[in-house]
Amino acid sequence: MKKYLKLLGLLLVLGLFIMGQAGCPGCGGGIGSVGFGKISGVVHGSIPNTLICKATVTATGGGRTYSTLTDETGRYELGVPAGTYTVTASRETFNNATSSITVNSDETKTQDFNLTTGSGHTIAEPSFGM
Repeated sequence: MKKYLKLLGLLLVLGLFIMGQAGCPGCGGGIGSVGFGKISGVVHGSIPNTLICKATVTATGGGRTYSTLTDETGRYELGVPAGTYTVTASRETFNNATSSITVNSDETKTQDFNLTTGSGHTIAEPSFGM
């Protein structure tokens, strides 16, 4: 029985050593581990000093998509793994705005957007048969 416990302990230590070398998301270190950064900014309208609340901001990259809504002041913040992303801001009755951005580990990148009024996701007006 002691022999099996020693073997189990050795395997546990070996497993922890391998995880420390290979890294794991959120483990904070190791070769191959991915750091995290942030994308933040403000979504404005085309009219001066207009801020767009509840706009959807989506970052797509590395096979994953991260999304959030702007607050009442048009501000947003997304926590993402380091990498390159296509970031899109959208809101009904506005044209979407898109930008490419690279985020490094422990870095906050600022990406503001200006949405113009247009056909993007425009709500259709009802027809009254005239």
